[in-house]
Amino acid sequence: MKTLTAQAEIGPDGKLRIEVSCDLPPGRTQAVVVLGNTPSLHQPPFDTLSGILEGIADPNFNVDAALREMNAHWQRKAESES
Repeated sequence: MKTLTAQAEIGPDGKLRIEVSCDLPPGRTQAVVVLGNTPSLHQPPFDTLSGILEGIADPNFNVDAALREMNAHWQRKAESES
């Protein structure tokens, strides 16, 4: 499988036009097309989610510490079962 990136044009008729050179053999193939720009933290849906946990989640919650604690717990459990 190959991933290609190319500029495309949408005509007034609503049809997507894209021309890509590739070294695949002639014949039918499957293509996956993703339209639009790559999302960033300043584009939807991220903007709409911003602040969704405000007032719910503890602002001092340390995700890294929680992950370390869970990892240690499961490591101890795995060691005790072996």
